[in-house]
Amino acid sequence: MRASTGRRCAKRSETRWRRGRLGYAGSRRHEHAQPPLEFERQTMPYRDMRDYLATIEQRGLIKRIHREVDRNWEVACLAKWMYQALPVDQRFGLYFQNIKGSKIPVVTAALGACPESVAVALQCDVDQINDKVVSALRNLIKPRSVETAVCHEIVVTGQQANLDTLPIVTWTPGKDKAPYLTTIVVTRDHDTGVRNMGVYRTMVRDNRSVVVNLSPNRPQPTGHQKCADVDRKRQKCSDCVGYRN
Repeated sequence: MRASTGRRCAKRSETRWRRGRLGYAGSRRHEHAQPPLEFERQTMPYRDMRDYLATIEQRGLIKRIHREVDRNWEVACLAKWMYQALPVDQRFGLYFQNIKGSKIPVVTAALGACPESVAVALQCDVDQINDKVVSALRNLIKPRSVETAVCHEIVVTGQQANLDTLPIVTWTPGKDKAPYLTTIVVTRDHDTGVRNMGVYRTMVRDNRSVVVNLSPNRPQPTGHQKCADVDRKRQKCSDCVGYRN
């Protein structure tokens, strides 16, 4: 999904959703971590999100829900039950195959349900997770720009771009004012051109616009303020949303 931001919120004047392969990773910097192990530089262990989901399903780390569920409350309630009712080593991801009013499935907790799923994603043992993350942070790989990619298989722009196409979930029924995207938001610094990626809660206002919850003094709000101060332009940003058919 690609869009432009305005003020502290991100109002989508042009929205795109793309179907394709998606991989993702998240990490947290540990200032008091032990020196990292020496991990060899490797290629990506999974070709795409499909490969990763197939692997954790073989290991029993994700369960499929076949019956129809309502994205406005049932998805969140089942996810909350899984996290609160089960010990951490017994938790699993949830694969909702039949979302009411949508042809697109929803997957949640595929990565963070338990330490074992994180270890499978990073191709290491559970006790090596922190060291592998630290090693990756110290050996960053510069992104490479390409002209075409599998995520460009389908591109929808203009009036055809509609957020209602996506089965966006209401994660806290009764408290959230609307459905939220909780996903990677990508921006670029106005002065340096350096990209930033962070997980920001993004509330759906209507089928054409959203509001991003940008925390003060973090890279993305700071970058947006630079755009507003320098040339009064909206900051471009992208939301990374996976669509697996």
